[in-house]
Amino acid sequence: MTEEKLKLEETIHGLSKQKTEMEDNMKEKKGELEKILEEKNQLAARDNQELEDLLKEVQSLNEQRTADICNFEEEIKQRGEKIEGLTREKVELMTKMEKFESENKNTVEEKEKKIDELINEKGVLYEKLEDMQKHVINLESSHADKDAKLLEMDAVDNQKLEKSVESLSNLQKELMEMEDKNTALTVHVTYMEGVEDTNKILQSEKTSLETSNDQLSTENTVLEDKLISLEKKILQWERSEREHKQKIESNDARILELEGLLANCQESSHKASSLQEEVSKLELELVQQKSDSKAEIEKLMGNINMLMESNDDLKAQLENAGTNADKLQNQLVTITDESRKKVFHLEAELEREIQCKEELDKAKRTLEKEFSC
Repeated sequence: MTEEKLKLEETIHGLSKQKTEMEDNMKEKKGELEKILEEKNQLAARDNQELEDLLKEVQSLNEQRTADICNFEEEIKQRGEKIEGLTREKVELMTKMEKFESENKNTVEEKEKKIDELINEKGVLYEKLEDMQKHVINLESSHADKDAKLLEMDAVDNQKLEKSVESLSNLQKELMEMEDKNTALTVHVTYMEGVEDTNKILQSEKTSLETSNDQLSTENTVLEDKLISLEKKILQWERSEREHKQKIESNDARILELEGLLANCQESSHKASSLQEEVSKLELELVQQKSDSKAEIEKLMGNINMLMESNDDLKAQLENAGTNADKLQNQLVTITDESRKKVFHLEAELEREIQCKEELDKAKRTLEKEFSC
């Protein structure tokens, strides 16, 4: 009887110890689960903050790119207006230069023609002057001869002398006229030399205009090269804009995927919360069963004490106590199995949570790489 009582007490003590260990394990698992849930919530909050920061950065980049494109278009417009102004100015200068060249060409040709005519006329006048001078010399020599002959000839040569004097006077007048013409010709030649100087000035102005035209052509070429370069830059901007747009679309798709993962994580979190509630319920059930078991054990102990007073009823009471102890042990085994199943289920949920966290970290690193590119 005493041995059976000791065995029963040992069994009850072992069951109590096993139950205490199970409670400690459940508390430990509960603490680990709460810690994991807290870490998961912190990671989710951090991921949400990082996603918001990334979205803000993308929006800022889009605004900056739009502003750059507007400034670039304004610069292209200003360059185009400047090129149009320079082109109009170039056309006006070309028109003025062509008009000036045609007028100057006609004026120069006319003046050159007049100069040639005056030079020819001057040469003719010089020839006539030389002829006149020769004729005067001849007349003077003949006049000297006639003076000698006048002494011999009186009345006969008076008429001839008068005619010669008149002819000489006419020749002198003609010589004076020739000198006046020569003076006028000299003045005209001087004027034509001034015209030649003017022509040289006009020619230098023409050269200056041609130089300016060359400079304008060079500037126009430079501006055209810059315009081509700007067009290339525009094409590069458009290409980079398309690439950036594709990146944004891929990032949006990735964000949607991450939002799906986040929703899954939240769903897992809800599941974990429900599991935690179930664990709490199990703990309450364990506490209740513990209290019930304690009451039954106390009741059994009382019954054992009562059975010890009555040897006849003790055997039956011990059998009932053994049966109740077996039932309690079976109940504890059942509770232990259910608790283990719950623990395995919680561990599987934790593994899924860890996988979700790893996927989120991987997606975050991928997004960081894409945005850094």
